[in-house]
Amino acid sequence: MNKSIRFIDNFYYYDDGGWGQRIYSLEQAYYIGYKMNFEYNILVQTPHWPELHFLDIPKVTGIECDDIQEFIKTSNGEKASYLNSELMNDVLMNGKHNILRQSNHWYFDEWIEETKDLVKETFFIKKVKFKDPKIEEYLKNNFKDVVGFHLRRKYWVKVEEKDLETLPEHLREKYWKETEKYRDTPVDQYLFIPDHQYFKVLDKIVERNKKQKIFISSDISPEFYAHYYEKYDIITYENFKKEFKELLSETVDKEVVNRYPDTINALFDAFALSYCKLIVNSPSCFSMFSSDRNEVPTITIKRTNKKFIVFNYPHHKGFLHNN
Repeated sequence: MNKSIRFIDNFYYYDDGGWGQRIYSLEQAYYIGYKMNFEYNILVQTPHWPELHFLDIPKVTGIECDDIQEFIKTSNGEKASYLNSELMNDVLMNGKHNILRQSNHWYFDEWIEETKDLVKETFFIKKVKFKDPKIEEYLKNNFKDVVGFHLRRKYWVKVEEKDLETLPEHLREKYWKETEKYRDTPVDQYLFIPDHQYFKVLDKIVERNKKQKIFISSDISPEFYAHYYEKYDIITYENFKKEFKELLSETVDKEVVNRYPDTINALFDAFALSYCKLIVNSPSCFSMFSSDRNEVPTITIKRTNKKFIVFNYPHHKGFLHNN
């Protein structure tokens, strides 16, 4: 193999699968390849990318190698050069693409979010598709009139005890226990958004169409959003699971389909959201992918210390209202 850029996918080990960070990391590599006339092959570890069984991800090749140290070795046994965040910034943000001429083989392990708008010119996200076109058509037909709602409530969401008071009483203790492993994250990007903030947006949508279906994609088990069913006409992956798996099994071995239930659920949610007519979410790379893929209008609710900001992604124009 003449030249390569290898992605060490640390996000794969996240309990939530890390789809958003992982696919946007590959977008970085694709952008570099695009600027270098695709002289460099983009390589990933197949055992860490079960999605490759189902998706076409442009210019990405899977290597059957589970060991990271072996993965970053070139064919002559030498270690590929490390494309660290500083070098990646120079290549992406400062246009110093010739840095790559210093080595034929590179590896990287970070997604630099600040580069996201820059790398969009390649339309990489729009090119990520299911291998079977019938699946794209199936999702389009089922979700074109649906409002998507990505409810992030578990993984890396910063939760404080006072937030429990916004939940139905019977869920508070369970939710506190469910989020124990993740809620003390130092990152303020994913602050807990209470139900009443989502209700404000969803209620306005339903006022316009009393029969509006809401597709919920969430990182937490259904019991924690069962109360949404009392207010809205909710559908989820469970409504489509059997049919969707049968459709996948037409082109992918059934044993493979059954081996990756979480991956299939995540892919269904991400791609179904991308065919919805509108997405409601809080900050998340997962549903950001869905919005970017088909330019779906998206209402994002972001929490700051004292206010909730509601804006229309990606234009970031919106309004403030008090807590």
